[in-house]
Formats: sequence, C-alpha cells, structure tokens
Amino acid sequence: MVNILNLIADYIIKQVQEESILSGFQYVVEYSGIEEKFSIIIEQDLKSKIVDVLLQREEVADVLLDNEGFDVVIYTNYAPNYIGDNEDD
Repeated sequence: MVNILNLIADYIIKQVQEESILSGFQYVVEYSGIEEKFSIIIEQDLKSKIVDVLLQREEVADVLLDNEGFDVVIYTNYAPNYIGDNEDD
C-alpha cells in the first residue's frame, strides 16, 4: 500500500508542477484522473492516506480535499514554471 501511495503522490506533484500557472502554484488534481490512471477507487480512507503522504513531501506546502480532487500547493522552488520577482525592475 505504501508503494501505491508514493506513486500517487509522485503523480499528483508532477501534475501540479506541469499544470500550475505563473500566478500561483496551486492546482486541483481530480480524483477521477487518479482513479483512471491507477485503476482504483478513491474513498475517504484512501484520500486521508494520500493527504498524509503528500504533506510529508518536501515539495508540498499544503493540501486540501476539494469536491473534485486534491487541492495542492507546492513551494515555488519546486515549481518549474515559477519566475521570481525581478527586484531590478
């Protein structure tokens, strides 16, 4: 079970990194996409376990459960689309 939880966490973090926009590094990864990719059904107990694993990851600043999926915020140093404020402007 731990292995699948880590695989799901990796998938969620990658989705946030790829899909987040420059104005914020928060993205909702839908349950249905995870269920399809991993051929599982995500019930409340599994949601809680996934949140626990995500919160242990150094990339993740916060995770909330949304009606549609995991609402994940990552730290900017793990956000490849991040462009820092240029103080010289």
